[in-house]
Amino acid sequence: MERGIRWQMIFGLIGIAAAALTLILLLYLKKGNPPDTRANQAEKNSLLPLLRQRRIRLLMLVLFFYCGHQCGISNCIPLFLSTEFSVDTVLSGLGVSAFCLGLIVSRFLCSWLTMKFHVCRIMLTGIVAAAALYLLGIIATNLPMTFVGLGAAGLFAGATIPLCITLGYEEKTNTQSATSMLLFLSISTGQLFPWVMGLVGNAGGLRAAMLLNVACLACSTLAAMVLSISLSGIAQTVQTHHERLGGCAMGKTISEKILARAARRESVSAGEIVWANIDRAMMDDILGPRVEIAEKIKLLGNKVWDPEKVVIISDHYTPPASIQQAEIVKFTREWAHEYGVEQYFEFAGPCHQVMAETGNVLPGSIVLGTDSHTCMGGALGAFACGIGSTEMLGVLVTGKTWLRVPQTIRVKWNGSLPAGVMAKDISLKTIGTIGHAGATYKAVEYVGKTIYALSMDERMAITNMAVEMGAKVGLMPTDDVTKNYLKNLGIEEYEVYCSDPDAEFCEEYRFDAGALTPQVACPHGVDQTTEAANVQDTPIHQAYLGSCTGGRLNDIAQAAMLLRDKKICKGVRMLVSPASTAIWKQADEAGYLGVLVDAGATVLAPTCGVCVGLHSGLIASGETCISSSNRNFIGRMGSKEGNIYLGSPLTVAASAVEGKIIDPRNLL
Repeated sequence: MERGIRWQMIFGLIGIAAAALTLILLLYLKKGNPPDTRANQAEKNSLLPLLRQRRIRLLMLVLFFYCGHQCGISNCIPLFLSTEFSVDTVLSGLGVSAFCLGLIVSRFLCSWLTMKFHVCRIMLTGIVAAAALYLLGIIATNLPMTFVGLGAAGLFAGATIPLCITLGYEEKTNTQSATSMLLFLSISTGQLFPWVMGLVGNAGGLRAAMLLNVACLACSTLAAMVLSISLSGIAQTVQTHHERLGGCAMGKTISEKILARAARRESVSAGEIVWANIDRAMMDDILGPRVEIAEKIKLLGNKVWDPEKVVIISDHYTPPASIQQAEIVKFTREWAHEYGVEQYFEFAGPCHQVMAETGNVLPGSIVLGTDSHTCMGGALGAFACGIGSTEMLGVLVTGKTWLRVPQTIRVKWNGSLPAGVMAKDISLKTIGTIGHAGATYKAVEYVGKTIYALSMDERMAITNMAVEMGAKVGLMPTDDVTKNYLKNLGIEEYEVYCSDPDAEFCEEYRFDAGALTPQVACPHGVDQTTEAANVQDTPIHQAYLGSCTGGRLNDIAQAAMLLRDKKICKGVRMLVSPASTAIWKQADEAGYLGVLVDAGATVLAPTCGVCVGLHSGLIASGETCISSSNRNFIGRMGSKEGNIYLGSPLTVAASAVEGKIIDPRNLL
């Protein structure tokens, strides 16, 4: 074996080995960060956390393709296919490997980035055009072999540059992905010319070719990084013109538009992770300052980024039923005062209703709260969702957090609701259809003539329960109902976002409101729904009308209408907790509370206590409760041996009269 061929073989085998080791390390790093245990403390103190960073893994991926492609494939394969080492075999091997690599990378990126159809079309066009150029060079054997090499370079350029443009097209100012793709381009094209110059021209032999190889790699890499920035800028300009001219750019959903504004980006797409500015941060007493926040904020500067954008509401433990609960409320109150949070509310009612009534939830805003039913704010057109105490700590210190742009499910309700059927029935039917995890980390957008005809009280009952099917947010378009609600609060300035006609929805559900009947969610899941008539005659011991889901003025009014001149069944206790102090006053002034009391109901303070099973009306073992609240999990309202059914305020009131679950239309 000639000396040059032997070194070429060694060089190739080393490249293949390096590629294999790099790939193994990449697969190991993909496992994520190690858990916080003593056994893994040594690993945490090593370089592995650094290597797990995305940018480092991208560079390692580049290294993998460089070693395997240039050092291995383009050097070893020609030797295996040919008994004689020649420039022809090197260039042919490089061309074939470039073609295969272009296809692999393109397919990998299509799956990884979930690119849209028009993006794939642009990319595939580049591949096909470059492949034709390469094949033409192969067929035309009478042409110089340099043309074949240029064909191979053109192939990879054709497969890669469209990728870079479309990446910039999708991610706008994010040039990191475009840079990584252009590095692939530089590795391929940058290696062609040293071989052509060093081997064809015999300019100094193999050593000179290798030195020129390294120099060309460095220059082409630097050029690729500069070019990537330009391509991203070009792509952004193309995107802007497409949007202005109504081109192929896809329309956006409400959530995508809101998150783009919060991230100060021109646009974002589902699946992207953005660093969003938060408009309102809400904490309650159960998962607020007392859980981790009070302790850890002292280590992070001991200062809230903007106290005027923070709202704290003591609602779960009010009124306190034990010394421990009283201490928690006291701690929450004092913490708010210490950190200058002026918007502190106590005994005002469940936090989500208070947030809406005080003008802290506006269309187009980002509202995060330490309660899962924060998604109720979507009825007002806000991107509102619950987060944990740890995430809230970061928000309090920085005013920002990362959010993944969710895909959107469109739920369309058309038709008029029959008598005796309420918005709560719409919510239960929707959840029963989609399932308790069917919308996990997705936005659910409610549309249709039925939705647009609902009052704000009724809309809030629907978006409040979006989380019960796993949704990140539940959204409704801002219309005259929304604007009038805010106008009554003295608010007229806000940004309105609506989904574009060509916006992309991952799923769509259609319902006929005219065919809807009163619904009931059976123990022990909110998605275990059926018609109320199917569980008719189930005995109950308690009926609960209240919470942030079913305690608004419309709910109380409907229940009072049904209970007028009727009596609660003997042996059944009916508890009523208006959703806020303001609603309590309105219901009292309208005479609704008097009707309920005359029927035998007990009116409580506005609180979360009954719904979450903390105080004011727990159920015992073997007891059954029909509730207008939002959850019926085991032990939710008291004993784990009790049963909870969920229904509309009308179903709750009718069942209280009969002493068993019934279809409320039987009493109308």
